[in-house]
Amino acid sequence: MAKLYKIMATSETLQRVLVYIKQASESTASPASFTQSVLDALGSGSNDEMNVFTKLKENKLLISATQFCDLKKTVKLKRPSFCPIHNLCPDSVLQLPSAVRSRGIDVGAVTLLESSDGKLLLTRRASHLSIFPGVWVPPGGHVELGETLETAALRELKEETGLDVTVDNCVDNVMPVIALWESSFPTMLSMGLPKRHHMVVYLYARLKPPFSSTMLNSHLKMDPGEVAASVWIQRALVDAIVATSEFRAATAVDLSHIPRHINATALDDAGHPIDTKLETSVLLNRMTDATNDIERVSTGTKFCLDQWLQITN
Repeated sequence: MAKLYKIMATSETLQRVLVYIKQASESTASPASFTQSVLDALGSGSNDEMNVFTKLKENKLLISATQFCDLKKTVKLKRPSFCPIHNLCPDSVLQLPSAVRSRGIDVGAVTLLESSDGKLLLTRRASHLSIFPGVWVPPGGHVELGETLETAALRELKEETGLDVTVDNCVDNVMPVIALWESSFPTMLSMGLPKRHHMVVYLYARLKPPFSSTMLNSHLKMDPGEVAASVWIQRALVDAIVATSEFRAATAVDLSHIPRHINATALDDAGHPIDTKLETSVLLNRMTDATNDIERVSTGTKFCLDQWLQITN
């Protein structure tokens, strides 16, 4: 079945940075198909996560379950159990437009930005965006040809928020990859057949002093074409957000230590920043199996935040 759906790269797809899969039995990596989950291609079986090796090389994001090149460490790759790509049936594949089936898997780079006082930046995607409108995520976007993952993540950070951060501003002058998330949109088959398939690479930028959340917030210049609001969150709220993740069983969460509202910045109708109060309950929403999504922290972001909690514990 995998061979049936494998799509060769076209001249159009070569203009984008795409995912390539390196199998242990193969000497070279092959372009991943839009219609096949990367985890399935790597032999994860029924598991929705696994540790993989990954590297961006010659405009290709190489992913393998076995070590290759000079890589020493693995990173966790995860998808949601409701991943529409994983759950596609052959008849649904045939219903996809040929332009969609032949896209391959795009690569996105995201900056999980931690201020020197230990707060993380989340932004709410603009409501007019075609994918994931109104969802809370760290800043990020597509990797362009010739970029490194770090360059792409920081470029997107600057374009969306106006924050001009460099790797040299980070602790130990590094921005490690801390998670990979296999993302599809729409997020469930009940919402429609998939139109986009991404591999989201989360990079961690832990800033040195004096880059506090107060200082950084004073330099925010959000792009209204991409972003509608922003907020800095503390570790206690991160814990609560992760506890309400869709990849965990729904349980009651103790919110007695979480404030009902936190300070945030939003853009008014003219695109001007205004101080506002954000109900923390919005960040604790879980995605529902419905036609219309709700304002929430994306499931991929929750996974990234979970990885952040583990490495900073």
